[in-house]
Amino acid sequence: MIQLPERLALALHDVVAALQQGLADAQLRAHLPMVSRRFMAHGVHIYYRCLSGRSAGARYAASAVPAEHLHRARRVVVIADISLDGHWQGLGFFKALIAELCESRQDIDLVEVENVSNARLAGHLARSGWYSRDGLATGGSWISITGLASHSSAISAPLREEGRHAVRQGDILASDVHSRG
Repeated sequence: MIQLPERLALALHDVVAALQQGLADAQLRAHLPMVSRRFMAHGVHIYYRCLSGRSAGARYAASAVPAEHLHRARRVVVIADISLDGHWQGLGFFKALIAELCESRQDIDLVEVENVSNARLAGHLARSGWYSRDGLATGGSWISITGLASHSSAISAPLREEGRHAVRQGDILASDVHSRG
C-alpha cells in the first residue's frame, strides 16, 4: 500500500477537510486540478464527484485529474460525502455510483464514505464489512479497504485486520475523492 510523505499526507487531509466544508463551491472544484498534481507525483489520484441527492438523475462531476491519468495512478483515493437529506433515492443509487467509480480499476485500495447519517445505509455498510472509523452506528466516516472493485455489483469489501490497524495509525490516507451531494 502506497505511503505518502507525512507533510504531503497532512496537506491532502487539509484538502479533504476543505472539500467537506465547501462541496458546493465551484471555485474550490476549479482549484482541485492544481492541488491534485502535487499528489500525482506520488501516484495518488484524487477523484472527486458530486451527485445531487435532490435529483438522483442530475449528475455533475469534477475529476481532480484528467481521466487519462487514472490508469497510471498507483493509488486511487475516493471520497464519498453522503450528507443525506430526505430526498436521497436509496441504496441502489449509491451502489451504482460506487460500481461506476470502480469499473475501470481493480486496485482501489481505500474508499471512505463521509457523514453517513442514514441508518439504513450505515447498517448496510456494516453488514458488508465496512469499518466505522469513528465507532458510530451512524454518522462519521466508514472505510473499506481493498477488493471493492471486484464486488462492484454490491458494496462489499471486508476490512482486513492489517488495514484496520493502518487506518487507526494514520498510515493510510482516509481520503478519497468522490462525493454524493
